[in-house]
Amino acid sequence: MRAQLVVLACSSLALGACSILTATDPDDIRVRRADGGIVMGDDGSTCGAEICGNRVDDDCDGLIDVGDPDCGPAPGDHCGGGAALSVGVSVVGDTTGLADDVRLGCAQGESGQPDAVYTLRTEGTIDLAVDTFGSSFDTVLGLRRTCDRLEDEIACSNDANATGASQIIYRHLGNGDYTVIVDGDRDRGAGAYSLNVHAQGSPEQLQCENAIDVSRGAAVFGRTGGEDRYSGSCGGAGSPEEVFTFTLAEPSNVVMHTISSRYDTVLYVRTLACFGEASLEVACNDDAGGMQSSQIELRPLPPGTYYVFVDGFGGAAGEYLLIVHFEAA
Repeated sequence: MRAQLVVLACSSLALGACSILTATDPDDIRVRRADGGIVMGDDGSTCGAEICGNRVDDDCDGLIDVGDPDCGPAPGDHCGGGAALSVGVSVVGDTTGLADDVRLGCAQGESGQPDAVYTLRTEGTIDLAVDTFGSSFDTVLGLRRTCDRLEDEIACSNDANATGASQIIYRHLGNGDYTVIVDGDRDRGAGAYSLNVHAQGSPEQLQCENAIDVSRGAAVFGRTGGEDRYSGSCGGAGSPEEVFTFTLAEPSNVVMHTISSRYDTVLYVRTLACFGEASLEVACNDDAGGMQSSQIELRPLPPGTYYVFVDGFGGAAGEYLLIVHFEAA
Protein backbone atom coordinates (compact mmCIF):
# COMPACT_ATOMS: atom_id res chain seq x y z
CA MET A 1 0.00 0.00 0.00
CA ARG A 2 1.11 3.63 -0.33
CA ALA A 3 2.21 3.76 3.30
CA GLN A 4 4.83 1.11 2.48
CA LEU A 5 6.28 3.34 -0.27
CA VAL A 6 6.51 6.19 2.21
CA VAL A 7 8.40 3.90 4.57
CA LEU A 8 10.98 3.19 1.89
CA ALA A 9 11.39 6.90 1.27
CA CYS A 10 11.79 7.47 4.99
CA SER A 11 14.29 4.69 5.24
CA SER A 12 16.45 6.55 2.75
CA LEU A 13 16.02 9.65 4.95
CA ALA A 14 13.98 11.68 2.49
CA LEU A 15 13.11 14.02 5.35
CA GLY A 16 10.82 16.15 3.24
CA ALA A 17 8.36 13.29 3.40
CA CYS A 18 9.04 11.83 6.85
CA SER A 19 11.28 11.82 9.85
CA ILE A 20 12.58 9.24 12.28
CA LEU A 21 10.83 9.21 15.66
CA THR A 22 13.02 7.83 18.44
CA ALA A 23 11.54 6.96 21.84
CA THR A 24 13.41 6.88 25.15
CA ASP A 25 14.26 3.26 24.41
CA PRO A 26 16.96 3.38 21.68
CA ASP A 27 15.63 0.13 20.26
CA ASP A 28 12.16 1.64 19.85
CA ILE A 29 12.38 3.55 16.57
CA ARG A 30 9.25 4.24 14.57
CA VAL A 31 8.77 6.01 11.24
CA ARG A 32 6.38 8.94 11.19
CA ARG A 33 4.78 10.56 8.14
CA ALA A 34 4.92 14.29 7.72
CA ASP A 35 1.20 14.47 8.59
CA GLY A 36 1.92 12.86 11.98
CA GLY A 37 0.79 9.32 11.24
CA ILE A 38 3.20 6.49 12.14
CA VAL A 39 3.45 3.83 9.45
CA MET A 40 6.16 1.46 10.68
CA GLY A 41 6.93 -0.01 14.08
CA ASP A 42 10.38 -0.55 15.53
CA ASP A 43 10.31 -4.16 14.36
CA GLY A 44 9.84 -3.10 10.73
CA SER A 45 6.17 -4.10 10.57
CA THR A 46 3.55 -1.78 9.18
CA CYS A 47 1.08 -0.20 11.58
CA GLY A 48 -2.68 -0.67 11.61
CA ALA A 49 -5.67 -0.12 13.84
CA GLU A 50 -5.18 -0.66 17.57
CA ILE A 51 -6.44 -4.07 18.74
CA CYS A 52 -7.53 -3.59 22.32
CA GLY A 53 -6.57 -6.21 24.86
CA ASN A 54 -3.59 -7.86 23.13
CA ARG A 55 -0.96 -5.78 24.97
CA VAL A 56 0.61 -4.70 21.65
CA ASP A 57 1.00 -1.19 20.25
CA ASP A 58 -0.71 -2.08 16.95
CA ASP A 59 -1.07 1.49 15.66
CA CYS A 60 2.50 2.45 16.65
CA ASP A 61 1.51 5.56 18.58
CA GLY A 62 3.50 4.56 21.66
CA LEU A 63 0.34 3.71 23.62
CA ILE A 64 -0.79 0.17 24.49
CA ASP A 65 -4.37 -0.91 25.15
CA VAL A 66 -5.74 1.03 28.12
CA GLY A 67 -3.28 3.86 27.52
CA ASP A 68 -4.56 4.30 23.97
CA PRO A 69 -7.68 6.49 23.55
CA ASP A 70 -8.87 3.99 20.92
CA CYS A 71 -9.44 1.46 23.74
CA GLY A 72 -11.69 3.52 25.98
CA PRO A 73 -11.10 5.44 29.18
CA ALA A 74 -8.19 4.69 31.49
CA PRO A 75 -9.22 3.55 34.97
CA GLY A 76 -8.72 5.51 38.12
CA ASP A 77 -6.12 4.31 40.59
CA HIS A 78 -8.14 5.39 43.61
CA CYS A 79 -11.61 6.50 44.63
CA GLY A 80 -12.47 9.90 43.21
CA GLY A 81 -10.30 9.40 40.14
CA GLY A 82 -12.26 6.88 38.11
CA ALA A 83 -12.83 7.37 34.39
CA ALA A 84 -16.41 7.43 33.18
CA LEU A 85 -17.93 4.26 31.73
CA SER A 86 -21.01 4.13 29.52
CA VAL A 87 -23.64 1.43 29.24
CA GLY A 88 -23.05 -0.68 26.14
CA VAL A 89 -19.26 -0.36 26.03
CA SER A 90 -16.31 -2.67 26.66
CA VAL A 91 -12.92 -1.46 27.83
CA VAL A 92 -9.60 -3.14 28.49
CA GLY A 93 -7.05 -2.32 31.13
CA ASP A 94 -4.27 -3.65 33.34
CA THR A 95 -4.18 -3.47 37.12
CA THR A 96 -0.43 -4.13 37.26
CA GLY A 97 1.22 -1.31 39.16
CA LEU A 98 -2.02 0.22 40.45
CA ALA A 99 -2.65 0.73 44.16
CA ASP A 100 -4.54 -1.65 46.44
CA ASP A 101 -6.90 0.76 48.17
CA VAL A 102 -10.38 -0.84 47.87
CA ARG A 103 -11.53 -4.04 49.57
CA LEU A 104 -14.58 -5.70 48.04
CA GLY A 105 -17.05 -7.62 50.18
CA CYS A 106 -16.86 -10.91 48.29
CA ALA A 107 -13.05 -11.05 48.01
CA GLN A 108 -11.30 -13.87 49.82
CA GLY A 109 -10.14 -11.95 52.90
CA GLU A 110 -7.71 -9.10 52.32
CA SER A 111 -6.86 -9.70 48.67
CA GLY A 112 -3.80 -7.43 48.70
CA GLN A 113 -4.22 -6.94 44.95
CA PRO A 114 -4.33 -3.71 42.92
CA ASP A 115 -7.71 -2.39 41.80
CA ALA A 116 -9.08 -0.25 38.97
CA VAL A 117 -11.93 2.24 39.51
CA TYR A 118 -14.55 3.52 37.06
CA THR A 119 -17.66 5.64 37.41
CA LEU A 120 -20.98 4.79 35.76
CA ARG A 121 -24.10 6.94 35.34
CA THR A 122 -27.38 5.24 34.46
CA GLU A 123 -30.66 6.70 33.23
CA GLY A 124 -34.02 5.19 34.12
CA THR A 125 -34.52 1.72 35.59
CA ILE A 126 -32.51 -1.03 33.89
CA ASP A 127 -31.25 -4.56 34.33
CA LEU A 128 -27.49 -3.97 34.40
CA ALA A 129 -24.91 -6.63 33.56
CA VAL A 130 -21.21 -5.99 34.20
CA ASP A 131 -18.59 -8.69 33.61
CA THR A 132 -14.85 -9.35 33.29
CA PHE A 133 -15.05 -12.22 30.79
CA GLY A 134 -11.81 -12.37 28.80
CA SER A 135 -9.59 -11.19 31.64
CA SER A 136 -6.20 -12.77 32.29
CA PHE A 137 -6.47 -13.21 36.06
CA ASP A 138 -8.85 -14.11 38.89
CA THR A 139 -11.02 -11.01 39.14
CA VAL A 140 -13.38 -9.69 41.80
CA LEU A 141 -15.99 -7.21 40.61
CA GLY A 142 -17.86 -4.69 42.72
CA LEU A 143 -20.69 -2.18 42.24
CA ARG A 144 -21.10 0.62 44.78
CA ARG A 145 -22.99 3.82 45.31
CA THR A 146 -19.97 5.35 47.05
CA CYS A 147 -16.52 4.14 46.08
CA ASP A 148 -14.73 4.13 49.43
CA ARG A 149 -17.59 2.83 51.61
CA LEU A 150 -18.00 -0.92 51.92
CA GLU A 151 -21.47 -0.38 53.38
CA ASP A 152 -22.48 1.28 50.08
CA GLU A 153 -21.57 -1.84 48.10
CA ILE A 154 -24.76 -3.07 46.43
CA ALA A 155 -23.30 -5.98 44.42
CA CYS A 156 -20.15 -8.10 44.29
CA SER A 157 -19.07 -11.10 42.19
CA ASN A 158 -16.16 -13.49 42.60
CA ASP A 159 -15.59 -16.47 40.25
CA ALA A 160 -18.57 -16.87 37.92
CA ASN A 161 -16.78 -19.85 36.41
CA ALA A 162 -13.47 -21.71 36.48
CA THR A 163 -11.67 -18.98 34.51
CA GLY A 164 -11.90 -16.65 37.50
CA ALA A 165 -14.00 -14.11 35.61
CA SER A 166 -16.84 -12.31 37.39
CA GLN A 167 -20.31 -11.14 36.40
CA ILE A 168 -22.86 -8.97 38.22
CA ILE A 169 -26.46 -8.85 37.03
CA TYR A 170 -28.46 -6.26 38.95
CA ARG A 171 -32.22 -6.24 38.41
CA HIS A 172 -34.17 -2.96 38.61
CA LEU A 173 -31.12 -0.70 39.01
CA GLY A 174 -32.37 2.86 39.37
CA ASN A 175 -30.87 5.88 37.64
CA GLY A 176 -27.91 7.44 39.42
CA ASP A 177 -24.14 7.52 39.80
CA TYR A 178 -22.27 4.32 40.65
CA THR A 179 -18.71 3.06 41.01
CA VAL A 180 -17.48 -0.08 39.24
CA ILE A 181 -14.36 -1.66 40.76
CA VAL A 182 -12.16 -4.36 39.20
CA ASP A 183 -10.04 -6.07 41.85
CA GLY A 184 -8.02 -9.27 42.10
CA ASP A 185 -8.37 -12.29 44.32
CA ARG A 186 -5.42 -13.60 46.34
CA ASP A 187 -2.31 -14.76 44.46
CA ARG A 188 -3.77 -14.61 40.91
CA GLY A 189 -5.06 -11.12 41.26
CA ALA A 190 -3.38 -8.70 38.83
CA GLY A 191 -2.91 -8.24 35.11
CA ALA A 192 -4.84 -7.45 31.94
CA TYR A 193 -8.62 -7.36 32.14
CA SER A 194 -11.69 -6.79 30.01
CA LEU A 195 -14.66 -4.91 31.48
CA ASN A 196 -17.98 -5.18 29.67
CA VAL A 197 -21.10 -3.16 30.53
CA HIS A 198 -24.53 -4.11 29.18
CA ALA A 199 -28.10 -3.17 29.99
CA GLN A 200 -31.60 -4.09 28.94
CA GLY A 201 -35.14 -3.27 29.90
CA SER A 202 -36.22 -4.25 33.39
CA PRO A 203 -39.40 -6.37 33.29
CA GLU A 204 -41.35 -6.47 36.52
CA GLN A 205 -41.02 -10.25 36.73
CA LEU A 206 -38.81 -12.85 35.00
CA GLN A 207 -40.85 -15.78 33.76
CA CYS A 208 -40.18 -18.60 31.31
CA GLU A 209 -40.74 -16.36 28.31
CA ASN A 210 -38.21 -13.69 29.37
CA ALA A 211 -35.72 -15.65 31.51
CA ILE A 212 -32.22 -14.15 31.74
CA ASP A 213 -29.36 -16.30 30.41
CA VAL A 214 -26.65 -17.06 33.01
CA SER A 215 -24.72 -19.63 30.95
CA ARG A 216 -21.34 -18.10 31.86
CA GLY A 217 -22.08 -17.83 35.58
CA ALA A 218 -23.24 -14.80 37.54
CA ALA A 219 -24.13 -13.17 40.80
CA VAL A 220 -27.72 -11.97 40.31
CA PHE A 221 -29.22 -9.36 42.62
CA GLY A 222 -32.99 -8.99 42.38
CA ARG A 223 -36.33 -9.21 44.15
CA THR A 224 -39.37 -11.41 43.64
CA GLY A 225 -42.83 -9.98 43.20
CA GLY A 226 -45.89 -10.34 41.01
CA GLU A 227 -47.82 -13.51 40.31
CA ASP A 228 -47.17 -17.10 41.33
CA ARG A 229 -47.07 -19.30 38.23
CA TYR A 230 -44.68 -22.13 39.11
CA SER A 231 -43.61 -24.31 42.04
CA GLY A 232 -41.16 -27.11 42.70
CA SER A 233 -41.48 -30.47 44.42
CA CYS A 234 -40.00 -29.02 47.65
CA GLY A 235 -42.00 -25.78 47.75
CA GLY A 236 -42.81 -22.55 45.96
CA ALA A 237 -46.63 -22.63 45.93
CA GLY A 238 -48.12 -19.26 46.80
CA SER A 239 -44.88 -17.29 46.21
CA PRO A 240 -43.82 -15.28 43.16
CA GLU A 241 -40.68 -16.45 41.38
CA GLU A 242 -37.98 -15.34 38.94
CA VAL A 243 -36.67 -17.60 36.16
CA PHE A 244 -33.18 -17.90 34.64
CA THR A 245 -31.75 -20.21 32.01
CA PHE A 246 -28.41 -21.69 30.97
CA THR A 247 -27.16 -24.03 28.28
CA LEU A 248 -24.30 -26.51 28.62
CA ALA A 249 -22.35 -27.68 25.58
CA GLU A 250 -20.49 -30.32 27.59
CA PRO A 251 -20.84 -32.04 30.98
CA SER A 252 -20.21 -29.51 33.76
CA ASN A 253 -20.27 -29.19 37.51
CA VAL A 254 -22.85 -26.58 38.50
CA VAL A 255 -23.26 -25.01 41.92
CA MET A 256 -26.01 -22.50 42.69
CA HIS A 257 -27.30 -20.99 45.92
CA THR A 258 -29.31 -18.13 47.41
CA ILE A 259 -27.18 -17.51 50.52
CA SER A 260 -27.52 -13.88 51.71
CA SER A 261 -31.06 -13.57 50.32
CA ARG A 262 -33.49 -11.74 52.61
CA TYR A 263 -36.38 -14.21 52.69
CA ASP A 264 -37.06 -17.95 52.83
CA THR A 265 -36.14 -19.07 49.32
CA VAL A 266 -36.87 -22.22 47.33
CA LEU A 267 -34.57 -23.11 44.44
CA TYR A 268 -35.30 -25.65 41.71
CA VAL A 269 -33.99 -26.61 38.28
CA ARG A 270 -35.87 -27.99 35.28
CA THR A 271 -34.88 -29.22 31.83
CA LEU A 272 -36.46 -30.27 28.50
CA ALA A 273 -39.02 -27.48 28.91
CA CYS A 274 -39.48 -24.59 31.30
CA PHE A 275 -43.02 -25.64 32.24
CA GLY A 276 -45.77 -28.04 31.23
CA GLU A 277 -45.92 -31.80 30.91
CA ALA A 278 -42.64 -31.96 29.00
CA SER A 279 -40.77 -30.23 31.82
CA LEU A 280 -38.53 -32.44 34.00
CA GLU A 281 -37.40 -31.34 37.44
CA VAL A 282 -33.69 -32.02 37.98
CA ALA A 283 -33.34 -30.83 41.58
CA CYS A 284 -35.19 -28.84 44.25
CA ASN A 285 -33.99 -27.41 47.59
CA ASP A 286 -35.74 -25.44 50.29
CA ASP A 287 -33.54 -24.91 53.36
CA ALA A 288 -29.89 -25.81 52.82
CA GLY A 289 -28.04 -26.68 56.01
CA GLY A 290 -30.98 -25.69 58.19
CA MET A 291 -30.94 -22.11 56.91
CA GLN A 292 -33.66 -20.31 54.98
CA SER A 293 -31.42 -20.09 51.93
CA SER A 294 -31.24 -22.77 49.23
CA GLN A 295 -28.39 -24.59 47.51
CA ILE A 296 -28.13 -27.08 44.66
CA GLU A 297 -24.99 -28.90 43.47
CA LEU A 298 -25.14 -30.91 40.24
CA ARG A 299 -21.95 -32.91 39.61
CA PRO A 300 -21.85 -33.49 36.72
CA LEU A 301 -24.78 -32.12 34.74
CA PRO A 302 -25.10 -33.38 31.14
CA PRO A 303 -25.29 -31.04 28.13
CA GLY A 304 -28.62 -29.34 27.52
CA THR A 305 -30.73 -26.30 28.34
CA TYR A 306 -31.86 -25.79 31.92
CA TYR A 307 -34.15 -23.41 33.80
CA VAL A 308 -33.44 -22.09 37.30
CA PHE A 309 -36.30 -20.89 39.50
CA VAL A 310 -35.79 -18.58 42.47
CA ASP A 311 -39.02 -19.05 44.44
CA GLY A 312 -40.25 -18.64 48.02
CA PHE A 313 -41.66 -20.87 50.72
CA GLY A 314 -45.22 -20.43 51.94
CA GLY A 315 -45.86 -17.10 50.25
CA ALA A 316 -42.45 -15.58 51.09
CA ALA A 317 -40.96 -13.03 48.68
CA GLY A 318 -38.30 -10.35 48.75
CA GLU A 319 -34.72 -9.50 47.80
CA TYR A 320 -32.55 -12.39 46.64
CA LEU A 321 -28.96 -13.09 45.67
CA LEU A 322 -28.56 -15.95 43.20
CA ILE A 323 -25.05 -17.31 42.65
CA VAL A 324 -24.53 -19.61 39.64
CA HIS A 325 -21.04 -21.09 39.17
CA PHE A 326 -19.76 -23.47 36.47
CA GLU A 327 -16.71 -25.73 36.28
CA ALA A 328 -15.67 -28.43 33.84
CA ALA A 329 -16.69 -31.90 34.96
